[in-house]
This record gives sequence, structure tokens and C-alpha cells, in this order.
Amino acid sequence: MKIALAQLNYTIGDIDGNASRIIEAIRRAEGEGADLVLFAEYAVSGTPAYDLLRKTTFLTLCEEALESIAKACSRVTAIVGSPLLTDRGPVSAAAVLRNGRIDEVVEKQYVSARREMGFIVGGSGYKVVEICGRNIAIMVGDDLSQLHELDSEADFVV
Repeated sequence: MKIALAQLNYTIGDIDGNASRIIEAIRRAEGEGADLVLFAEYAVSGTPAYDLLRKTTFLTLCEEALESIAKACSRVTAIVGSPLLTDRGPVSAAAVLRNGRIDEVVEKQYVSARREMGFIVGGSGYKVVEICGRNIAIMVGDDLSQLHELDSEADFVV
């Protein structure tokens, strides 16, 4: 499995610009033979988005951008960080994009950074997702530092 890490400069609130940079990086990784390309937490929204995370319209635009980015994932899988609105409130999430759609969503469980408190809520936590025949534990933010036990079926963690 070939993994690409996309280290990009995201702009806070520039959802369209960030999405364009992400799609460009996906195409580059795909062109270089990557099977999986990883992006940062809050890649779609930029960080720190603070008060923007309280706006339903902003969160809806982030989700629409993820759907658009997913369409670029026909041969490569991408894991892209974005805030998402849930019935519990906004969460920091990692979306697994493949086959042209949002396949899985992994929510950050532990909101421990003061800068995030009051803007997002904790989610369901890590998931083990099969990608290219490997079981990959996907975690968001610093959830790994809070984890005491990991699913034994995971081959590795991202």
C-alpha cells in the first residue's frame, strides 16, 4: 500500500479554495500511484474556525465540499478532515472518501483542546476501516493520546 501525506496550507473559512487544493492533491497522489492520501483535521474548513463552527450554513457548505471532493476519489481513497453537523452538534470528523462518495465518517471523541471547547462536541471515536486489504484504525486529532486499548484487528493507525 502506498500512502501519500498531503501537507497543505488551508485558509480559515475558504471552503471552496481548500476543496480545490484538496482535489489537486488527490489527483497528484493518484498520479504518483498512491492508494491512500491523508489530509489534516479541519482540512475543508481551515483551523481554527471557532465561531464559524456555530453556523449551520458553514457546516452544510463543508459537507457539500466533502461530497464534491469525494467525486475525485475514483481510484484512490482519501481521508479528509472536516467539521460536520450531527444531531448532537458539530463534531471534528475524518471522512473516508472512495468510489466517488463519502464511505465512512469517523468522529473525534475527546475534545480536550481549550480552543475547541464550546465549539464542537465529542463524537463516537475511532473506527477500523478496511482499505486496500488492510484494517486501518482511523482517529481524529489527539484521540490516540486518550486511547487505552485499540482493536486488535487493526494493522496500523492513521
